[in-house]
Amino acid sequence: MKLSKDIIVVLCLLALVTVSLVGCSKKGEAEKAGEKIDQAMDSAKDKLKDITK
Repeated sequence: MKLSKDIIVVLCLLALVTVSLVGCSKKGEAEKAGEKIDQAMDSAKDKLKDITK
């Protein structure tokens, strides 16, 4: 009985990991926008460091 519960738990975890990896394979619009924001923040941080030196 316990073995079958363990197998079910492992299979559910494997399914969850598989679905999450497949879902993350394509970049959506929000992820692209987030990357642009990150790049802009890094650029602004670098410029601020240059100004304050």
